[in-house]
Amino acid sequence: MLTLQVTIGCYSCFSQKSAAAVLADFEKNYTTNDSYDLALVYTMYKGFTGHKITEQYKGSLYKEGTTFRMTAMENEVVQFDKKQLNIDHQTKQIYIRNKVKEVENPTHIVRLLQYYAPVTMQTKGDRYIIEMAVKNSQLPLPFQKMRLHIHKETKILLKQTLFFAQKQAFVTTDGNELDTARLEIEIEEQALEKRVSPITLSDYVITENSGYIAADNYKNYNIIDQTNR
Repeated sequence: MLTLQVTIGCYSCFSQKSAAAVLADFEKNYTTNDSYDLALVYTMYKGFTGHKITEQYKGSLYKEGTTFRMTAMENEVVQFDKKQLNIDHQTKQIYIRNKVKEVENPTHIVRLLQYYAPVTMQTKGDRYIIEMAVKNSQLPLPFQKMRLHIHKETKILLKQTLFFAQKQAFVTTDGNELDTARLEIEIEEQALEKRVSPITLSDYVITENSGYIAADNYKNYNIIDQTNR
């Protein structure tokens, strides 16, 4: 019995160290890469293991030099050296803000490691599958655990599964029903979009002495300047 306990303990230790090494390579891949174009599919499921889809939508992550763009449903965030645009395409609002920090997204493993720790890692086909658990269950985090699928050779993120800490409300024939839920984010690398010139702030808004006005493609959008310049 003692031998079995020691063996399990050693396996767990090895698994955590191996997972930490893979996560370090994963982090390095995205922090040192100056350009990428990723297509995302968000799928919400009822239950931790069920197959009933309750919501699905597309998104994207795009990085080219110091320019970063993230889209999901009708929302878009674009970051430049000093400015950030938050765009709501449904209400046609463009919020202009000073850039304070990088936008959180599925590739930001450093942020995740502040609150989650690798528990186990297994290999399946061309990928590592790493289970992450929350470090402190007392923290009010939206997800209690997550699962990362990382390509073994390229170290790119293929899929992220987030398990909600609290039960979610689902509409059923009998009304609203509370149940566990998970969000799966599938990620696919695209051929980097070829551009004559990189994305610039002036593609969205034009700077004037009195403030900002919308560029031609966004002339029907309302500009809200929150830079306090």
